[in-house]
Amino acid sequence: VMPAVAAAVEHVHDVGSDLLVDAADGRAVIYQVSEATGAALGTIPILNAGDFGLGYDSSRDLYVTTNASSDVISTFTSAGALTSTWAAPGSGPVGAAHDAGRDVYWICDWSSNTVSSMSPVTGATLTTFDLSLAGCSRPAGVGFNLANDQIIVGGRDQGAVFVLDAGTGSLVRSFAAQIGGSNDPRGFASSSSGNVWQTLQNSNTVYELDLDNGLAGPVLSITGLAG
Repeated sequence: VMPAVAAAVEHVHDVGSDLLVDAADGRAVIYQVSEATGAALGTIPILNAGDFGLGYDSSRDLYVTTNASSDVISTFTSAGALTSTWAAPGSGPVGAAHDAGRDVYWICDWSSNTVSSMSPVTGATLTTFDLSLAGCSRPAGVGFNLANDQIIVGGRDQGAVFVLDAGTGSLVRSFAAQIGGSNDPRGFASSSSGNVWQTLQNSNTVYELDLDNGLAGPVLSITGLAG
């Protein structure tokens, strides 16, 4: 059964197949689903049910999670074994994404209203961007678009998607997100088609949004992901 609370989403290229990976609040498990059909492909247990954000380190085949209660960043193998735990760059980490070009993790923090890059080797914070400069507040979820070198962050106060230049942190564009409540949008990830996946807090629906023309809204939605 897929989660009623879709906390985060991440896109994974695994053995030539495109997988959409979804983390569930309160269940200490990562759900794997087909990006093309929404069919359930399996689960991966993790240690902490409070882990909220989710990313995938394609260089090391690791899942990256954030925990806004303990303020830590954790990585897990594909079998769910814990490999590292670091202090978060801020006091409210709610999203993670791997930047394969720079080989860093982008960590979204709602408390400090920032997105920071950190080393996947040492956990050191490398760069921090103030999201208020882009008009974003109370952020949640972060994705990374390698093709355009862009960071995608959700602003819950604005109900919007913010696209930032990963080199400078400057705003590239923003557009309306899919909204189901005051805590949306919730999680982000790049899709295989170059768009962006988005989750809601209290929904078993994952939306694919047109990254280049956000005003067009979702280009695909998948409901009832596990039937």
